[in-house]
Amino acid sequence: MRNLRGRFAWMKLLSIVLLSQFLFLQQVLADEKSTQNLHDLSINEFVTSISLEKLQDVVITEAKIPQTRETVTQKLEILNAETISQLPVNTGNIAELLQYSSGQFVNPLSRHDSNWGSFGGLGPKYNGYLLDGLGIDSFADGMSLDPWAFERIELYKGPASVMYSNYLTMDFAGNETPLTGITNFILKDRIEKRSTRILIGGGSYKTLNSRLYHQNRQGKLSYFFGLNYEDSEYTNYGITGSWLNMLDHPGYQKTRAYAKLIYQFDQEDHKLSVFLHQTRHNGDYGRPNRDFNNLYNTLNVVYNNQVNETLHFQFKTGYRNYDRQWQEDRFNPNTFPLDLSLREDDGVEQTIRPSELTFNLKHNKHGLLTFGADSQTATYNTHAKMNGVKTIGSDVNADSTGFYIQEKYIAGKWVFRAGGRHNSTHHSYDLLSGMAPEKSSNSWNKTLWSIGTRYNARPKVAFYANMGTSFVVPTAKQLSGTIKSTDAGIVGINGQLPNFQLMPETGIGSDIGVDMCLTRTLNLNIRGFSNQ
Repeated sequence: MRNLRGRFAWMKLLSIVLLSQFLFLQQVLADEKSTQNLHDLSINEFVTSISLEKLQDVVITEAKIPQTRETVTQKLEILNAETISQLPVNTGNIAELLQYSSGQFVNPLSRHDSNWGSFGGLGPKYNGYLLDGLGIDSFADGMSLDPWAFERIELYKGPASVMYSNYLTMDFAGNETPLTGITNFILKDRIEKRSTRILIGGGSYKTLNSRLYHQNRQGKLSYFFGLNYEDSEYTNYGITGSWLNMLDHPGYQKTRAYAKLIYQFDQEDHKLSVFLHQTRHNGDYGRPNRDFNNLYNTLNVVYNNQVNETLHFQFKTGYRNYDRQWQEDRFNPNTFPLDLSLREDDGVEQTIRPSELTFNLKHNKHGLLTFGADSQTATYNTHAKMNGVKTIGSDVNADSTGFYIQEKYIAGKWVFRAGGRHNSTHHSYDLLSGMAPEKSSNSWNKTLWSIGTRYNARPKVAFYANMGTSFVVPTAKQLSGTIKSTDAGIVGINGQLPNFQLMPETGIGSDIGVDMCLTRTLNLNIRGFSNQ
């Protein structure tokens, strides 16, 4: 009965989408008197014709080029630089910038831990995080990146565009997919004047913090850079008798350094930018032999070119490196006296290289065809050093390739969007849990789709509906676990057991809603959604 009801619900939603598409076609035939507006401009004219203030109403994530908000079928929220500067980030995790948005539950466990919240009723792994349109880790990068580098955040709710791939992470909770939405952290890119910002602060637990940010423009070259240092003893967040049991306040030091160079060629939308970011994070967990030392490196290279009035081309590539080292002691709450001597030094290193090539072709005045390809390569290595002997736990290589296409057509008050993606993922396993597995590789192929429609009934009222699919493959950590099967139930040994029988996940998401602007300062949005 439950499955039957679910099918009826999907039939209702699909009927709504199909009906809106039928009405859309009727509108296309009738709409021959549409006047020229911002949608008729070339991308370069679009950008240069509006001021920085007007740019707040322009979004880029949905089609990867500047578009007006009225042409986006998904529910959208924008946090600009002013809003970001006013939001508290108590643990320094960028996920906290989103905590006052509806449908978000943000829960960083500490200043050196990931965000374990949820989005759209599901965990962070079902909400794709992007940095200038390239994938980042919604767990690890949340505590690494400095929000002072952001110009704005675009938060897309509901089934996200098929133009964005899963993030191919092997660590933490595994691959991340945009089933319930996309969050794009957009770096500062349009710098018009020199500015410097300095902050020095202190707080409880002997916390000291200092931050510096500077930006400037010299002809066609713009740049910004920043430094951030924090030192704290922090608070005891362990539980007596648990593996997090602490004898003293845990301490840590975090240093962030970043810079971006932007070179503008002959026109506004012909640019090359390079962004570098490094976070060094070290400290201890409140016990003598429980130190940690983490290093995170991030690189983004973005090239945009408006080839002519109808064709736009962009290429993006990046580098993400996560190198975490920590100690484990012989702590056992059931023994006395406690043995806190060093048991082993553990570590995990992961490198991910995302790239994408995108073309935007404008046609028939109100049509926009977007197509392209993306790829990711990943390496994942875990190791342990005990009594001077280093052993490799898991050694995995992975790659993913995707081809995507999306058509969007605007006819009067109607917006129609439909797209598809074909994705191929391949894993090769040299070692899993310290042993050569029986199966040395795995491959998966999946075709995804996404559709959406929007009706701008009035300047202050709009209706929308979306539906799309997703796909997530099991990762090395999920397959091999962090401890051996024979360690199950042994007191003092904690971790994730191996499970080599895991199968890929498939998902489908849908939403329908209405946006209303009641007054100049009050908006109302009613949205229903379903994610499976």
